[in-house]
Amino acid sequence: MKKYRIVFSKEVTETEKKIIQDYWLFENDAFVNTNKELEAKYNLNPAKITKLIKDKSYCVVVEKCKECQSEFDRKVETKGSFIIKFCRSNYSQKICKKCNLEYKREREKEIQEKERKEAIKLEERRLLAVANETEKLNQIIKDKIWLKLEEEIYDVFHQIINCKTFSEIERNIFKNQISRNEIWNPIYSLEKLGLLKIERDRSNRVINIVCPEKLLKVILSTKNKEFSISLTSTKGNNTNEPEYSNSFVLESEVILKTGIIYTSEIWKLSDGSLNLKIFPKFQ
Repeated sequence: MKKYRIVFSKEVTETEKKIIQDYWLFENDAFVNTNKELEAKYNLNPAKITKLIKDKSYCVVVEKCKECQSEFDRKVETKGSFIIKFCRSNYSQKICKKCNLEYKREREKEIQEKERKEAIKLEERRLLAVANETEKLNQIIKDKIWLKLEEEIYDVFHQIINCKTFSEIERNIFKNQISRNEIWNPIYSLEKLGLLKIERDRSNRVINIVCPEKLLKVILSTKNKEFSISLTSTKGNNTNEPEYSNSFVLESEVILKTGIIYTSEIWKLSDGSLNLKIFPKFQ
């Protein structure tokens, strides 16, 4: 059971001590004397009673620690704080400072451990997402999805990967009208296929549209490959035979895509053979 005691200042008189004792008298979960009763009994106004209590005394609630069972003091200076500490204190207030500090340390350890486990889970989810994204990207590259696009969607994709900044995309593709659905619909389709990423800020505003770097390198390396062969003169006079001819094996895959403007060039070499080169006009 809780106890309390009154601590008096050295300058207190016997009469003042009596007033203070009556002020702090507490029985059956209530203060025995109200302030008005003390005012009438001692012929003092409220201000003088308050000053006397504040200047020449304070009360100490004596509690037994729920953890270590040792007694500890808790200072109170008003009836309101007395009620809170004596009758309504929560668990953390019912243990001594030493145990309370230990309690806080344990809680901090629990929080840190919880945060550590949560961080591990987040990292595992991130790595799984990266692995899934990598697997999906590898499959896209293997299947060459970008070569199977409808012409309208491919045209938008081709324009985007040739833009270096979002400002270029806004200016060259959206024509500075960012809300154009006829452009967004192909972009959403490309995002769903994994060919583009739409980057947004915290307010969900689009800040960039990019092609995954690994995919972009593959596409650009394919796109930039020149189709170049040498044609040797047959020196034939028969009109049914080609004047220049050659057989060859491609070192890498070269794809000519519909809807792309290509440039073709032919040079006549010193040995009389021709060199034919075909490549995208816009690289």
